Amino acid sequence: MAVFFITGRPEALRAITEAQLLTAGYDTSARRHLRPSSYAEASVIPDKTGARADIEAQSHTIVANVGDQDSDLLGGHGACPTKLVNPHDFIP
Repeated sequence: MAVFFITGRPEALRAITEAQLLTAGYDTSARRHLRPSSYAEASVIPDKTGARADIEAQSHTIVANVGDQDSDLLGGHGACPTKLVNPHDFIP
């Protein structure tokens, strides 16, 4: 089983994001996708959808897709979408 984190955070925040994940107990085997610095779309949905499609193209099956933003779940390429409630960090 592989664990993937896909976030709309920009690549420039990789070091702090990885430190936060390590502090939360996720080891370095969990793969991370951050929004590329060259990404210019208004919405992060295409980037996150593309990241999930890339995971599937690597012969992985996404059995759960969990997130606190609509952009974590929209666009397909992920089974069992589950939205977590996070009133402190909502991006419309």
